[in-house]
Amino acid sequence: MRCPRCGTLLSEKELHCPECQLGFLAGDRPGIRIAVAPKGEVLCGHCTYREDCNLPDFPEARRCTLYRDERAPAEPPPIYQTPVSQRFWSVPLLFALLLLMSWLLTLKP
Repeated sequence: MRCPRCGTLLSEKELHCPECQLGFLAGDRPGIRIAVAPKGEVLCGHCTYREDCNLPDFPEARRCTLYRDERAPAEPPPIYQTPVSQRFWSVPLLFALLLLMSWLLTLKP
């Protein structure tokens, strides 16, 4: 990622540009990133949400917290897995049921 103001090469985790001090967080809140357009460009032209946007700067926004580039490759959906502790609780339960059924079968004359 490059700083839109001065062009300095930055990592995605940077909170502000070390050269020009341009901030990339909304109100210095972690987790809410601000997309900043390069000089002479606007974000709304290729934003995924441009049809539904009702922000006050639309369609000339140069900074936006909701911006998602429609040209970027789609992120795969997250894969949710159950924790190991929840996956293996059924093994002892099945073993106990098997023992109970075998014990009940041996008791019948």
